[in-house]
Formats: sequence, C-alpha cells, structure tokens
Amino acid sequence: MTLFLPFLFAAAAAVPCPPESVCAANPASVVTALWREGFQAKTVADGEGDPMIESAASAYHSSIDFYGCEAHAKCKSLRFHAGFAGDRSDALDAVNQGNATHRFAALSLDSDDELVLSYDVTTIGGLPPANFVEILDWWSTGLGELSAFLEAHPASAEPPVPATAVQRSVSRGISSTKLQGRWRISSWLARMPSHASFTAPVEPGSAKI
Repeated sequence: MTLFLPFLFAAAAAVPCPPESVCAANPASVVTALWREGFQAKTVADGEGDPMIESAASAYHSSIDFYGCEAHAKCKSLRFHAGFAGDRSDALDAVNQGNATHRFAALSLDSDDELVLSYDVTTIGGLPPANFVEILDWWSTGLGELSAFLEAHPASAEPPVPATAVQRSVSRGISSTKLQGRWRISSWLARMPSHASFTAPVEPGSAKI
C-alpha cells in the first residue's frame, strides 16, 4: 500500500475546484462564500506568503489559514482560527472537558498558555455551498458559546479583542511561521499556538462548539 501513497497524494493535488464550489485552491471562492453569509472577509498573505483571510464572527476577530499550498497556490485545506490573549494555564482541565463534550471545533492552549479555538476543513474536490454554510454555522456557534468559557476562566492579561472593522487587525500585525508537514504556528496579536489540540471521544447528544 505504501507504494501507492505518492500517486494518491498527486491525484488529490490535481483535483480541480468545481464551479460554484468552495475550495482552498481558490481563495476567492472562500471569500465570496463568506460575504454571501454576511461575514467580513479580506484576503492577505501570511508570513510565509500563503493566502490568509481576516474575518470576524460572534464579536471576535478570527482568521482562516490556508494549508497544503504549493508555491502559495493550489492549497488543500483551511483552518478557522481565533486566539485569546492572556494566561489561562489554570483552565487546562476545562479545555480537556470542553473538547470531550463538544464537536468539530477544538480548544487548545498555546506555548504561552493562551486559549486558541480552531476548526480544520479539507476542501479537496470542492465543498458544496450548503456544506460550507453549515461549517460557518458550526464555527460561529463555537465562538458564540466560547464567551461563557472566557467568563468562567478569565485570563491574567488582556481580554479578547472584539471585532469592529477588519482593518484594525492589519495595524496590529498578523504573521505565521510554518513548521514540519501540515503543522503551522499562526500568530494573531502575537499569540502563537504550538500544541496539538486536546481531544477526547464525544458522547451522544453533546452540544455544538
């Protein structure tokens, strides 16, 4: 089976983005889908030159990072990402519990013990618009429910930055540094997640996040 892996990866990379679909390989399709649902969206380049979208949802700034890119194009997947400044090392047990009882989006603490909410989506072959709308709904729901977590586990430093105009984030500086393989550290207001998310099985009937 190992002999076929390079062929499978090459075939996946060659899959085009069908018309009307949402694909990481076509950043404009992502932006258009976000606008259509009333989200802010502005395409910029991250610190490695790959596409990145600045956005906002549920009163918080967020970013959409593009992964698996070839020469800053033909990207294969997306990561919705929101970081919250301030030391929350005391909230590790609550982070684990949140991941055990919620689906899709994942909480983690970065190398500075600051909270990160992320949601990874592969788009090879294209996502139907209705599918992407559902993804946006899960992401917005996760951010919305996170307000209770932030209130229950306050940081020792500055609070989360509320969303006003996307342009505010440009002056504060957004960058990213890639690590090995598909892992990347994304910086949002100097917050750099570096740990994999803490996850656990989800029980039936658990809530969205």
